[in-house]
Amino acid sequence: METPTSPIEPPAPTPRARLPRGVLVLIVAVLVVGLLGAAVATCTQVHALSTPDFWSYVRARRADDALVRPIRGEGRVLARGGELALGAGDVFERPEEEREHETVEIVLKHGDDQLLRFRHALAYVFGDDGATRTALGFRTEELSAHPDLRARVRIGVEGFERLVGPDSARAGSLTYDVTLLAGGGESTIEFVDAQDHGDGELEDAPRNALDPVLPWSTVPEEGFVHRVRQRLYLSAARMETGSQSIGFGASEHTVNTPEYSYDVEVVVGSKRSVQHRWHKNTTLTWNGATK
Repeated sequence: METPTSPIEPPAPTPRARLPRGVLVLIVAVLVVGLLGAAVATCTQVHALSTPDFWSYVRARRADDALVRPIRGEGRVLARGGELALGAGDVFERPEEEREHETVEIVLKHGDDQLLRFRHALAYVFGDDGATRTALGFRTEELSAHPDLRARVRIGVEGFERLVGPDSARAGSLTYDVTLLAGGGESTIEFVDAQDHGDGELEDAPRNALDPVLPWSTVPEEGFVHRVRQRLYLSAARMETGSQSIGFGASEHTVNTPEYSYDVEVVVGSKRSVQHRWHKNTTLTWNGATK
C-alpha cells in the first residue's frame, strides 16, 4: 500500500522591502513643496507681467490733488511759497556767526531715479536773554521733482503768533508735510496754521502676505502717492548753563502701493552737525531690474 504524498507547497514569497515611514513622509513633503514652489513661481510671473512697470504706471494714472491729506488741526494758510520773515528784518542777511541755522532735507528715489529733493532752511536770532527770538526766517534752498511727478509741500506751524517777541522762548513747532503725486506740473509750498498737529498720523498701505504672488495687478486706480512728514520743535535756547538745540519728532512715510521699490531719507541738521538722520527703503526686482 502506497503512502499518500502531500503536494509540494510553493515557496513562500519573499517579503517586499518597505521604506521607513519617515522616508515616505520626506518624499511626500518634497513633492508638495516642489508643486507649491512651481505654483508660486507661476503666480509670481503672472503677477509681475500683469503689473505695469513703474514709469508706465506713473505716466498713465495722474493722481489728483484731492489725495493730499490735511495736517491734523490744519487751519488758515499763513503764507504761500517757501519764504517767510518774522521779526526784525531778514535774518538770512545777517552774518552767519550771528544767527542759528537749521535745515530739513527730504529725498525720495526709485532705484537710481531721483523722484524728489526738498531742502528747507530756517534761521533765527536770540535776544539778550538768550531765549527770546527777535527774528526768524524761512527759505527754500531746493525743491525739485521728476518731470512726471509733482510735490505739494505744506509746513504746519503751531504757535505762529509767538514765534518771535516777548513770549517766544522755546515756543512753536513745525510739521514738514510733503506729498509726491503722479503727474507732472509745478510743485508748491505753503505755510498753514496747525495747532493740533502731531506724530503718528501716517501708516503704510495695507499689505496682504499674498500680494507678491497674486495673479493680478494691485496698483491703485487713483495713481501713485508718497507722503513724508517730519516735525521740529523750536525749543532752541542759549542760557548761562549752556545751550539747547531744536527738538524733532519721529520721521514718517507712507506710500499707497506696495508694488514698487522706493528709498526715502530725511536729514535734519544745524550749521554745526547732523542732528537727525532717518532712512527707509524697500527693493523689489524682476528679471534683474528694479521694479
